[in-house]
Amino acid sequence: MKGKTPYNRIGQVPEVEMLAIALHIPIYDALANWKKRENLFGFWRAYLEEEAERLFVIHHWDALANILALLIYGLVLFPTHEGFIDSAAISIFWVVWKDKQSLVPPLLADTFHTLHTRHQKKNGMLICCLPLIYNWLISYVFRPNAHISEMSNGEWARTLVSLSSKDIIWYRHKLNVEEIIISVEIPLKSTSPEPDPVSLEEVEELRAMSCKKNRIEQDVKERVLECLDQADSGLGSLHDELAKAKRDGQEWKRWWDLATKQKKEVREELEAQIQELKEQLQSSEAEVVRERRLKERAQRASQICPKAWEEKCDELNTNKELASYWKEQYESLKSQSMGWLNHRKLLNEILDEYECTINLLQPSVAAYR
Repeated sequence: MKGKTPYNRIGQVPEVEMLAIALHIPIYDALANWKKRENLFGFWRAYLEEEAERLFVIHHWDALANILALLIYGLVLFPTHEGFIDSAAISIFWVVWKDKQSLVPPLLADTFHTLHTRHQKKNGMLICCLPLIYNWLISYVFRPNAHISEMSNGEWARTLVSLSSKDIIWYRHKLNVEEIIISVEIPLKSTSPEPDPVSLEEVEELRAMSCKKNRIEQDVKERVLECLDQADSGLGSLHDELAKAKRDGQEWKRWWDLATKQKKEVREELEAQIQELKEQLQSSEAEVVRERRLKERAQRASQICPKAWEEKCDELNTNKELASYWKEQYESLKSQSMGWLNHRKLLNEILDEYECTINLLQPSVAAYR
């Protein structure tokens, strides 16, 4: 922490263009891969790893170190979503790279916030974490047998901000360890001037924003639960609509079967009507042929010359005279036939009288014999 000031710029996310210049990434490529997940913007891990491989191939070590540092911030130190480096981690990387601010306060704040959230929710494996972090502080930060007086929030903030690597007890002294690695820094080059030291008000602002983040998470949880309730209600409505759609489908199927049956009957009836129409058409065609023949005969008759008409008329008159003659003959024969019939009737009557007389005389003849 030597030569660095505490982190005091939460939420100050740089422009994508400036970040692309710092990481030596093409601006249009960075804008195309600046994605949103839930309510946060950032880069996906795969994209930054591809850029790191590209910089490694061209031996651009400074830019490669910056991308690796950003990956560590987003995936190891301040992870929010798996495989996603969000704007919170990018803002911390930016102030560390540009303003040379210390990374320890945001790490402690993030750890304290996580433990405090677990302690409030009483959920998961981390329960009663405030006593745990207190034990860690008195075991590794403060010297043994040191008297710790009651401190206010501001005093705690100043105490934690003023800590250095030498103030933390990293191992048991009886182990007699000569040297221990307490930090690994990735060189982040920057030509920016040294920033001003952090003030107590900024530390208080950091704490207030941490509490605000906690409240926001609680509100998000309540909204999620509300959304889940709405989703359950929506699923119930969808279930009812699905049941109604199923009933409607069965009703439509019944109507479809009925329509199919009626369609078959209508088709048979139409086929019968078509057959009848075909027969009528054939009859009409035969009638047309007959009419055509009569018309042809009439046309041929109209083409006969006057002399032929005169001959035909004479022939017709002759036929009429013959018809009159034969009619007279018929009438004469008819009158003769009537006379013969009357004579026959008379003869039949005489014959009947003779038979009656014979029948009357028959018994007398038998007696005389």
